[in-house]
Amino acid sequence: MKKFLKRNVAFFIFLCLALLFPLGVSSQSKLNMRVIVTGLGIDKGDGEYVVSAQVARIAPGQDAPGSNAEIDVISASASTLVSAMSKLSYQTGKIAAYSHASFVVFGKEMLNENMASTLDYFVRNKVVKSSTMVLCCDSNAVDELKKTKQIDLSVGLGLQKVYMYRESESEGKMTTALEFLRSSKEFGGGSLVSELQLVSHEEILKEALPNSKSEDESGGSQKQDEKKQKDEKQYFKADTPLVCFKNGKFVGKLEGDENLLGFMLINNKAQKCEVVLNLNDEQGNPLSVTVSIKRKKCRTSVRFENGTPVFDVQIKIKAAEIDEIIGEETNNFAVSNFNEIENELKNMICEKISKMFLTMQGLEIDVLKAYEIAYKFNYYETTKLFKTPEEFLKKGRVSVSVQIDKLEY
Repeated sequence: MKKFLKRNVAFFIFLCLALLFPLGVSSQSKLNMRVIVTGLGIDKGDGEYVVSAQVARIAPGQDAPGSNAEIDVISASASTLVSAMSKLSYQTGKIAAYSHASFVVFGKEMLNENMASTLDYFVRNKVVKSSTMVLCCDSNAVDELKKTKQIDLSVGLGLQKVYMYRESESEGKMTTALEFLRSSKEFGGGSLVSELQLVSHEEILKEALPNSKSEDESGGSQKQDEKKQKDEKQYFKADTPLVCFKNGKFVGKLEGDENLLGFMLINNKAQKCEVVLNLNDEQGNPLSVTVSIKRKKCRTSVRFENGTPVFDVQIKIKAAEIDEIIGEETNNFAVSNFNEIENELKNMICEKISKMFLTMQGLEIDVLKAYEIAYKFNYYETTKLFKTPEEFLKKGRVSVSVQIDKLEY
């Protein structure tokens, strides 16, 4: 047997290569026939669905991906969503690989439909992953996708990671498709989705290079402008609203500094935020005190007072810092009025959360998940007093308490 193997070793090597080499060629051929879709935009107009795909292509004249890649947007329309997605393959001449899509943007007209049904189709048929981020926009989704062609490649293709960071900084919310679907099925369930508002390339250049300055006058500011353009924050408009859904249907928007800050304070994924306090010094002069909250924790519980549900919100600030005081002359205000600043911070947090709750109560969205908590821990009293989650939420009130462990200057 050993002699047979030694004599025919060349034959076995040739046989192995003959079996493996065609498989490698076939796999490479299949990859070349695919186009990787990194994001989707869904619009509706004139009775047709418009599906737009964000894809990464190798720049003309280049042989390798990476820094030489560029973003492109491809669109197709049809009477049904399924047909429109199938047409994208004809537009590219390749098979569209949707499983790599990290976000889905819904246009303004899509808000009139049941978003939960659309996302349920995507997830159940494994068109996109359940971890895909959901976004909305106040215009056409294809227009927002086209803006990603003009911004930094890492930002345009990595919107999901960007929004995870923005949520931690209290500047947005990263809602996944699975989270959206779960919230739409909960008692009084509501889903909040960030509204995508990208800044156009022309607006970025206008801000970076003002018309009042010529290139000669700016001198060495070109490098600073280039660095500024790489800052991902400049690509997103500030204070963008959160779009609210009840059982998958659009009901309104959570907008304005008070409402947005109030929601971020109860959102445990949002760890950092800034609060501006308006105080007066000993002479009655106005002061503006900026406090940065570094770490916090929110807990919600439900109790009943004479048949009225009370939603207890406990905010525990583990670390906060007084950043700056505008209008101060003595540089001693924070030291001598430390307790006043702390009390004003507590009062503002209570006020912001209370106003946000009233706004969400008007939209019939249980943002605190209070009914679910009451149903789980006080089932008898909850079901006896209230027939529906909407009735429970309507008659409830919020009570906010704040504990500050560490405040530094």
